[in-house]
Amino acid sequence: SGRNGPPAETVCEENWTDLTRSIARAQKHIVDVSGKEVARDVVSVKISSPHCENLTLIDLPGIVRATGKGESESLAKDIQSLIEDYLLNPRCVILAVHPSNVDFHNSQIMAEARKVDPETKRTIPVLTKPDLIEQGAEASVRDLLLGLKTDSFERGFHMVKGRSQASLSARDSIDVGLDHEDAFFRNTQPWRDTEDKNLFGTKNLRIKLSVILMQLIRDTFPSIISEMKDEKNGALADFIVLGEAPQV
Repeated sequence: SGRNGPPAETVCEENWTDLTRSIARAQKHIVDVSGKEVARDVVSVKISSPHCENLTLIDLPGIVRATGKGESESLAKDIQSLIEDYLLNPRCVILAVHPSNVDFHNSQIMAEARKVDPETKRTIPVLTKPDLIEQGAEASVRDLLLGLKTDSFERGFHMVKGRSQASLSARDSIDVGLDHEDAFFRNTQPWRDTEDKNLFGTKNLRIKLSVILMQLIRDTFPSIISEMKDEKNGALADFIVLGEAPQV
């Protein structure tokens, strides 16, 4: 919720399905107030649970290459500018999401990630929708997952399987969805016989992100301290310029 926006809403486990509607209302409010197709305002969702990792996830819009009827001609550039603002932050881990059933060489997000993170120290390519891979193409995707088809990414690839539309329509819980995901990778070839099981699943991705985040924090902490000192010294200099407070 913004200062002049709708009040904050609380969604509990019992009414979890209301979350998507709450987000949609917040998005509509931002668009209506700003009058823009791409706004810089953020819809903030804070989730508290004893089972949550201490992570902040930012869901960016997908890259747009062409505008549709009735859309602004600047839409693609506006989205590109927004994405770049986040990708350029050296303290952000980039989850470069790519569908498993689409040719990897056409991935724009991978190209964008390499521009800002050429050493791939903070980029994880995440392959999705493994259940939609065309029959016979599984081996090629497996080679991609294992890093055998591209220049290496230091953090390696990862693969997840989200809930299907049927599962969403049936209102399966997130826990049920995670169980289905585990069963899929445990029972489906060639993933079943892939030796490194840490490459699969949302649970393993959460753990991997937590580890990488802690590494980034440790690596960037000296620069954070330096920035804080510079801001403190700047504020102190401004305070000195004000001079002594007049006596009443």
